[in-house]
Parts: sequence; structure tokens; C-alpha cells
Amino acid sequence: MGRRAGVTKEQTRADVLDAAAEVFATRGYDGASISGIAAAAGVTKGAIYGHYPSKAELFIAVIREFGEREFRVLAGGVDEHGEPVSLDAFVRRAGNSYARPRSPVGALLVEAIVASRRHGEIAEMIRGWLLEGEGAMGAAIDQAQGEGLVTADVGATELARFSTMVALGARLAGVLDLPPVDEARWSTVIDELIGGLIDRPDL
Repeated sequence: MGRRAGVTKEQTRADVLDAAAEVFATRGYDGASISGIAAAAGVTKGAIYGHYPSKAELFIAVIREFGEREFRVLAGGVDEHGEPVSLDAFVRRAGNSYARPRSPVGALLVEAIVASRRHGEIAEMIRGWLLEGEGAMGAAIDQAQGEGLVTADVGATELARFSTMVALGARLAGVLDLPPVDEARWSTVIDELIGGLIDRPDL
């Protein structure tokens, strides 16, 4: 399969996925090539084809490897460690990070969303991850509403979807390389938009 001497099959696969993620993010799906990915990974094209029969299957593997956690985090239901987050934790994260939305995987996520229009398997994966994240966020909102911390005038499902839309917009802004805004003022905007929903004096 063209593996390098002294390198395990598992390490070769990991190196290929890392290189492919970088190439897909930088050049896009259409601009990426197996030969370019092989060069970036330091392997032969045969080594890649030994693991993945086509560029499409390699791309799906990359999205499965790197996209699951990112899309769940993006939907607001969990943090980068996979732990559930509350609505107010999401608000703080929004204020701290969305003013400077560049992300090393942001371009890859956008490529995955674009590819989902052509590949049903990718669309199904992304939809499942986003809905899982939204479900976790919705549960956190339901709990907060039950405790009187969040107004009951809005639906938990709709508020969870709003968090997804904000996060998706942040990723798009990062890919478009829009100039960053003032973080303190951005945090104030978020607090004003969401603060009316949350009965917390510190927000």
C-alpha cells in the first residue's frame, strides 16, 4: 500500500487525514487532488487509495474525523470537550469568540456544508450532528425555563436553532475573512440581544 518504513497503518491513515483536512480547507473539494494530498502527507497516492478508493470517500472520512465535534459545538449544545453547555455559557462563548470568527477548521466546515448538497451521506451526518447539538441546547434551555432563569415566552427549540444560526454565520464570516469587530462591543450586542431572555443580573 505504499506505507513508509517503520510507520504503522494507523499512523499513515492519521497523517493522510490531517493532510487531507488541510488541503480540502485550503483549496476546497474541487481544487484538492489525491496527488496534492499525498505530497502533503508524505505518502504515495497508492497509500491513500489503499485506505480510500476515491477523493469523495476520503473527504467523507475527513468530515467524519474532524467535523463531528465541530458541528456539535457549533450548534451550541456541547463545548469543545463534549460537555453540555447552558444558554448563558453559550452567550459568553459567543461574546468571546464570534467577534474574531476565524477558525482552523472553519473553511473545512463550509466545504462540508457545500458538499452536502451533492453528497447525501455528508448531508445526513451534518444534519444529525447539528440536531444533536440543538437537542442538548434545547434541553438546557428547558431546564433553565423550569428554574425561572429563562423566560418561558420563547420556544426552547427555536432558541436553540437561533444559536445554530449565529454560529454558522460566524464560521461564514471567518471564511470570508471579514475584519474583526471590537470584542467588548460585540459582547455588549450579544448581551443586549439575549439578555432580555435570561433572568441573570450578571449577563
